[in-house]
Amino acid sequence: MHTDSRPARRSSLFLMELTLAILFFCLCSAFCVRLFAQAREVSRSSENLTMSVRQLSGFAELFKGSSDFESALLDACPLARTGDGRFTVYYDQDWQYSTEEEAVYSVEIQLSREGNLAVCDMRALSLEKTGAESGTLYTLHTEKYSGEGIADE
Repeated sequence: MHTDSRPARRSSLFLMELTLAILFFCLCSAFCVRLFAQAREVSRSSENLTMSVRQLSGFAELFKGSSDFESALLDACPLARTGDGRFTVYYDQDWQYSTEEEAVYSVEIQLSREGNLAVCDMRALSLEKTGAESGTLYTLHTEKYSGEGIADE
């Protein structure tokens, strides 16, 4: 009695080919999931940078356009904390004004004088303890001529 081993070879070859196709599909799907996670992180980072630039640009416009920056800032941001030429404004995860306890981001503003120039140094910070977004998001330095200290001729 002679048995034919060809169908067994064909089925084992088909199973091996199917296993390799499934393995290849799993590797491709793992790569795609990693790619989507990276894209989400880049998108989040870009959104935070955009919001940082927007907030600091708004404060720079307020600084340059007002004669009394402190009162203008406190009118615009009643939750801002002040002290000795320093201001801190806190934001939640959606970049809405918040208290220090609920804050995820903050903007620190430092005012100083250099001769006839009023100087405003600002930086946007992420208060998250972990992740690529912790620390400084954006900084901005702006100056305006105050005209004070000029001797009359």
